Amino acid sequence: MTGMIQQAAEGLLTLLALLIPAGSLTCWVVALRRRRRTGQLLAWEERRPVPWEAVDLGLILLLAFVMTVVVQLVFSQWSGVPLATDVAQLPPDQRLGFVVASFVASLAILALVLAVVRLRAGAGARDLGLRRDKVMDDLRLGVVAFLLLASPVFLIQFGLTHRYPTRHPLVKFLQADPDPRLYAAAFVAAVCVAPLVEEWLFRVLLQGWLEKLAAWWPAALHVSPIVNEPGEEVPGATNAALRPAWWPIAVSALLFALAHYSHGPDPIPLFVLALGLGYLYRQTHRLLPCVVVHLLVNLTTMLQLWVLTQQRSM
Repeated sequence: MTGMIQQAAEGLLTLLALLIPAGSLTCWVVALRRRRRTGQLLAWEERRPVPWEAVDLGLILLLAFVMTVVVQLVFSQWSGVPLATDVAQLPPDQRLGFVVASFVASLAILALVLAVVRLRAGAGARDLGLRRDKVMDDLRLGVVAFLLLASPVFLIQFGLTHRYPTRHPLVKFLQADPDPRLYAAAFVAAVCVAPLVEEWLFRVLLQGWLEKLAAWWPAALHVSPIVNEPGEEVPGATNAALRPAWWPIAVSALLFALAHYSHGPDPIPLFVLALGLGYLYRQTHRLLPCVVVHLLVNLTTMLQLWVLTQQRSM
């Protein structure tokens, strides 16, 4: 069974290695032509400012901290392992329990976050980046954005980790013990849970609030020419609208990278990835395209990790 999974992973990874560079080049050519024609890579979609305030973000941080501590205490009581223990040194079953507990905690934090912004701030579906009428468009947009971002992000990551190995805890777990059960739990955590939770926290909640803050400043008033459908400007016409400045993207990207500060060189490619995700969110104000990009990046990384760890264990 493991051998079949290994063959499937190797085949998919080889296919991605061929498709990503070709797709990336094609998408960049099309995107730059669009940029030259319309003045932007992706059309900007206006929306109302998010309803949550700084106090809501503070409450979310407090709840996330409390939930993290509670999960650590529960795991310590269940496993009998002191809180200060390096989890990389745990036996296989306890490592598995730690990974499962971590992504359960992430989902619990997300549930609390949604409760706060829905009940306290009165946020609606669009405030939270949800659009049922845009699902297919967002899936396609997410794939295209992944192809645009994958090559620079993976090239930076490869260049850095070739000299400075990653210290991501999931990578350390799997390198120390390439158990298929542990990999399955890590796959769910990295590919299914992390993209959803992190994009909601860093893009929708944090960047959404930073854009609201930026809109209060006169510098946020961006005046751009009205463009005809073929891409020609309308003489003398302008389209004035309050558009968030670039700094909310940079701040949310920096905080996203710093959240992974203990993972060795990973924050550098993650910062580049987060800049792209921040731009994607700012232009669409929708969650799904960002989740698709994040999911595909993590999926590619996990496939590579599985192939490498299984080859070393043979």
